[in-house]
Amino acid sequence: MGEEFQINYANEYWCSPDWYWYPGRFQDLDMWLVCSGNGKAWLNRDTYELSRGSCFLFRPGVQGYIEHDKNRPLHVLAVHFSWLTENESLPNLYRHFTEIELLETLLYRLIQAYQTQKTVAAKRWLGAAVQTLQEADNDIKNRFTAPYEKLLKKFCKDIRQEPHRWWSVSELAEQAGVCPDHFSRIFREAIGMGPEEFIISSRIAMAKKQLRFSDLPLKRIAELCGYNTVQFFNRQFKDKTGITPGQFRRDYP
Repeated sequence: MGEEFQINYANEYWCSPDWYWYPGRFQDLDMWLVCSGNGKAWLNRDTYELSRGSCFLFRPGVQGYIEHDKNRPLHVLAVHFSWLTENESLPNLYRHFTEIELLETLLYRLIQAYQTQKTVAAKRWLGAAVQTLQEADNDIKNRFTAPYEKLLKKFCKDIRQEPHRWWSVSELAEQAGVCPDHFSRIFREAIGMGPEEFIISSRIAMAKKQLRFSDLPLKRIAELCGYNTVQFFNRQFKDKTGITPGQFRRDYP
């Protein structure tokens, strides 16, 4: 495992007391493990408390703000990489390891191999690190989401088929028999993103399909995808893809 990855950069960071970060427009994936320190992250409308064991896999579309306690600054291992093969679903954006020694060792070895230009070894360490994330996510999913798996699959199928509908997280939670906060947590653990983000993602996917395979005007495509105005459709499409619907139609015929 490892040949399907390309490592773009890898390093160890001791953040300065006045450090903070606005995650930018990611062009690749960024695995991020907190080895020590405390902080807080606000990402895609979700909030995360950071401490030893906090682990992110940032990807295109993630936006927000991260800060830390200046008296307990973050110490982070990070690797930017590209996934060269088709993959149905990435590991989740976030998980917390109570025991991080294995992943910490893998990332240290990855960074050392990368910085000494041992590319093959670095890719193998990365493959093992990604597998560790996948296994951790599966453990979480099996433990917390198994009772809701069938219902969540139905919700996802319905949203993908009818992204134009007004989907209420509160109503979905009521159907699942849980409170909205718990529903959002279950959904995120199972799907890898929150329900609101999934709804937006489904609308953007439908928009891309219509832009590529139909001659419908933007106003009609916006309506079919659940947007009340072309302006909001344009803004959200560009926010998620980096280009406008018009540019997408022109560049991806």
